[in-house]
Amino acid sequence: MILLKAVIVKSRFVVKDRVTSYSSAQRSLIVMQILLRVKFDDTDKVGIRRLLNDYTYIACFPLHEGRWDRETSDGKLLDRRLLYLEWARPAKWMKRQPLHLVRKYFGDQIALYFCWLGFYTKMLFAPAIVGTLCFLYGLFTIDGDDNRPTKEICDPNGPGNITLCPMCDKACKYLKLIDSCKFARLTYLFDNPATVFFAIFMSLWATVFLELWRRKQSVIQWEWDLHGTEQDEEPRPEFETSVKTYRTNPVTRDKEPYLPTWSKAMRMAATGSAVSFMLVVVLCAVLGTIIYRLSLVSVIYGSKSFFLKKHAKILTSVSAAVINLIIIMCLTRFYHRIAIFLTNLESPRTQTEYEDSYTFKIFIFEFMNFYSSLIYIAFFKGRFYDYPGDTISRESEFLRVKGDICDPAGCLSELCIQLSIIMIGKQIFNNFVELFNPAFYNWWRWRTHKSNTKDPTRKHTRWEEDYHLQDPGRLALFDEYLEMNVTDIYLHALTVDQ
Repeated sequence: MILLKAVIVKSRFVVKDRVTSYSSAQRSLIVMQILLRVKFDDTDKVGIRRLLNDYTYIACFPLHEGRWDRETSDGKLLDRRLLYLEWARPAKWMKRQPLHLVRKYFGDQIALYFCWLGFYTKMLFAPAIVGTLCFLYGLFTIDGDDNRPTKEICDPNGPGNITLCPMCDKACKYLKLIDSCKFARLTYLFDNPATVFFAIFMSLWATVFLELWRRKQSVIQWEWDLHGTEQDEEPRPEFETSVKTYRTNPVTRDKEPYLPTWSKAMRMAATGSAVSFMLVVVLCAVLGTIIYRLSLVSVIYGSKSFFLKKHAKILTSVSAAVINLIIIMCLTRFYHRIAIFLTNLESPRTQTEYEDSYTFKIFIFEFMNFYSSLIYIAFFKGRFYDYPGDTISRESEFLRVKGDICDPAGCLSELCIQLSIIMIGKQIFNNFVELFNPAFYNWWRWRTHKSNTKDPTRKHTRWEEDYHLQDPGRLALFDEYLEMNVTDIYLHALTVDQ
């Protein structure tokens, strides 16, 4: 009986049919691992990536299985075509994702990402419904008794007639409290008694989401046999070729590449200094936006346009938010390249360590880059203000920040404007990059290749058609993960703070 069980277990690991035993993703991974470690001359130079960097080869990619827009000539339905028909189409948004087919064709990492994305999207239905109800409550009770502060601000015969100090020197005039009426009404839509319930709900929802995802992740790991993948991970080929020191493995007694502690410390210090410098650049950009906002207020109130003076606050907030968004997107593009360079400088041993190091750098910078201005408005704006006519704040441009105060109705209205422009603007830009940019890039490469072909009647081969497609990059999935995680963490923190 024991011998029979051993034979049955052993038969599970015996490859009987090479055609059906491995999926296309596994075959591509095996070939790529061989290409990463094979030597191409008599020296220690190894790996296809070194040849790509030397422009010996111009590309390295696995071929797709047939076309996505039509079936094969014999009527056979391949996985690529099936994924397009049942998954990668807007009309199929109501159907469950064919994760088994995604995993078979694209591999475990991409399938796990879409599994997490589908689970996260499904869990967002509850916050979306509760948040909409809280917003509708504020909309329907905006003129009710719960909104007494707004009613007093908008009362021209009561507190709304109070005279306020000018927002700037010389050019600005005295204001009335009723001028902040529209900002007070806007604030109530997002800061009403129902907001307290929404903050408590989001705190509980975040905990429930994490616990349910852990259960889902454990099931996926068991079904897809992903346990222990990090423990069995081999060193990166780049690490093996770049490190010149070796040590004996205490378990296998084999020599393996090793990065000394002092060298690792020096590399970490260098990368840490670079990351700190970039964070200082982000804070300087926020400071510049604040100074721009103060200067623009003086310019608008010094002009002769009645329209500009009437809408000075909203124009200042919107223009500052747009400029901040442009700076954010430019710094993001620039820092992603620096993060890859710094991670390569650290030379992590395994691919997991490489991805963790890259993730940490991008996470810190993305959080500070996208949300430092929002954190300033939500927690620090107006905290440094002393009194009207403060002479210290006039001594330099830097000290003018003390005069940056919120509207009498509060900072939440400006925070909503800033948050909306950053979120919507970032989403529009990312959608353009993810949808239109690849389509244009693929069309342009196909057009260039076709114009260089001497025989226009010759049909392109499969590798030529796939070469026209845009390369997503080795860290494309991590950028997607980070974007959603950073947004989720900040929104949770901001909601709970309210």
